[in-house]
Amino acid sequence: MREALPLSYKVRWLLSPTLPVALRWLHREPRGLLPRNLHRAAGLLLRATAASLLSSLGPHRPRRRSIPPVFIVGFWRSGTTWLHELLALDPQVAFPTSYDCMAPGHAHWTTAWAVPFARNRFASRRPMDDMEIRLDSPMEEEFFMLNEGIISFYELFLFPKEGARHLEALDPGGFSTPERLVWLAGMDRLLALLERNEASRAVLKSPTHSFRVPFLLQHFPEARFIHIHRDPLSVFLSTRHTWLANARIYGLDPKYSQQNFDELILTCHRRYRACLNQARAAAGRQRWVDLEYEQLRADPIGTLRGIYRAFDWEGFEVLEPRIAAYQEARREWRTQSFESTKEEVDALRLRLSD
Repeated sequence: MREALPLSYKVRWLLSPTLPVALRWLHREPRGLLPRNLHRAAGLLLRATAASLLSSLGPHRPRRRSIPPVFIVGFWRSGTTWLHELLALDPQVAFPTSYDCMAPGHAHWTTAWAVPFARNRFASRRPMDDMEIRLDSPMEEEFFMLNEGIISFYELFLFPKEGARHLEALDPGGFSTPERLVWLAGMDRLLALLERNEASRAVLKSPTHSFRVPFLLQHFPEARFIHIHRDPLSVFLSTRHTWLANARIYGLDPKYSQQNFDELILTCHRRYRACLNQARAAAGRQRWVDLEYEQLRADPIGTLRGIYRAFDWEGFEVLEPRIAAYQEARREWRTQSFESTKEEVDALRLRLSD
């Protein structure tokens, strides 16, 4: 049994590509221009026109990067966002904000005035779990790539009926050479953008990185990885809920947003588990930390202290009181639960252990 999805259409501002990218999306899904969808298409084209104008008016984007990346990996709904927000409290850390990811072409020169002006006007709630999103919130950089028009697994939410086709976007190692170079150039632009903070490291977060660790190490040999995992049944049910919510929010034609994502999630989970051992071996103990969601939930301060010790990072004494304040502000927040029949639970646990 599935719960009704919470809808917060205000978060569509996260989808703000340039005009050529938006037109390419609508060409790929012409049903987005049907009368029932014109309000969505109009909003997308308006945001895209603004993004194109601002991108063309400003200075050239920075392209050189020297800041070392730290990748948070784990399956969807495993606690990656929570961990990202905690690590982003460290003043030594640079991280992509929601504004960076919605405005990759002009954030380098508009952030200074746009974010203070619009921070509260654009504040909204994530459709899957009611967590607050602001323009300066830590954000998943897969949205940066999506808005850049680079191949992204999150095209799934725009074109949900394409289903398994999106699996090809999980590992850029399988792209054609031109596509792979475009993807890497996008990551370099993102890391160059984060240089503005003069931080000692950039903390990036996306479940999609779980499928591409060897590829990332090949191109970012200085990278480190923090892997968080959670009960497979919990992440399956929550991922189903999340993907359905995102497809309803971002889909160009919502008629096709209520896809049955179960087989795709199960396929991703099998691939994720198969990638883990290879990822750990490729990274090595010096660059890889494993932790459990329940461990983070029970002791956020102790868990992050362990990460800092494992990577020999300094400055935890500055971060510790910030974590305590963050947790105090969120003490009323509760994780969601999802109803399922015993038969469905038993069948899912069996398939999740295949």
